[in-house]
Amino acid sequence: QSTWGLDSRISKMASERFTFLLQRTKQALDILSPLIKRFYVAVNSDSSISMRKKDESLFSIADGCVEELLKQSFFGSRFRSIVGEESESIVNIRARPYTVRHLQIPSELWDEVDSVRSAIEALSNEISKFDYSDVEVFIDPIDGTKEFCTGFGEQCSVCIGFSLQTRSHAGIVYRPIPQPTQYACGCLAENFRESVLDPVPSNGKRFLTTNGTVSRFLLEAMNILGFEQVKAGGAGNKALLLLEGRGDVYISDRGVSRWDTCASQAVLEAYGASLSKLTPFLRSGALESYTYTAGGPNKDFESGVTLLSKYNKSNKAGNGPKAALVDEILPYSNTCGLISFTDPANRAKFHSAVVAAKQKFEPEFD
Repeated sequence: QSTWGLDSRISKMASERFTFLLQRTKQALDILSPLIKRFYVAVNSDSSISMRKKDESLFSIADGCVEELLKQSFFGSRFRSIVGEESESIVNIRARPYTVRHLQIPSELWDEVDSVRSAIEALSNEISKFDYSDVEVFIDPIDGTKEFCTGFGEQCSVCIGFSLQTRSHAGIVYRPIPQPTQYACGCLAENFRESVLDPVPSNGKRFLTTNGTVSRFLLEAMNILGFEQVKAGGAGNKALLLLEGRGDVYISDRGVSRWDTCASQAVLEAYGASLSKLTPFLRSGALESYTYTAGGPNKDFESGVTLLSKYNKSNKAGNGPKAALVDEILPYSNTCGLISFTDPANRAKFHSAVVAAKQKFEPEFD
């Protein structure tokens, strides 16, 4: 059910290509979810099948294997481009032993990997019904890997966004761990939305943040609004929490990436909500989208705004605390922050709050 007073399942003829694509992608994720659950159990009982990446963020066999199955076995070469969080990972799920980077997938899961791959490849043939050569795909295979690897898998999601002409156009955010699984998908342009979620009555005063450290800017904004802090992992999960009424606004001045927000933005917009860059919202209350297209340099760079960090800086970064040149940051880093909320009537209130908070504490934008 939806917290919007709307039917969460709007039935539609699958004659429109993004509606059709979202429905087939949901089927693919239904096929994948039992394997993801098996990975979840394995990762939380065997630390040798997860690792730290260069930026110290967690990575597991699930991240690499799920992305590989989606990119190679499901989406294939039908799209203009596919951008995945784990694009640089070397994954072998064709010749045993199966590996992701230097991590070996447990042998008791190899047959299941084969079965899932075969089922997804069969489903993939249906995508050929429409032409998607102008569509770009953004994939976060396990959004909230830290939570996935530390026993909080209910906060994780698979995020798959589809962009058209550099704009987030359609998407699905899918929680694979809850039983039954939960998800929301949508495409505003085709008036399509569909969800299976766990809604609660909203009290109108819940401020979603990361499970990690929160900046003084965000704490001040919360204080000005008089909202309670609700900590949660994963950008995609927070989008679903907004739709469930478990949050009313999500503001972040810490960096996430395009694969974290492309799907969430499309889903939220299909339900009448929004997700946009924080910097223009601070300046004027404008709701401006990030740019979703493959390749660099970063299309939303603002000189002198981004605090360089291990999460966003490229190998061309200078020695200054902030990025002066676009080549200093990674092409898919969302270094302008984000703001997402459900009720458009609150836009002016949120703008006033963040402007007042900025007068006391500068946003981090890292």
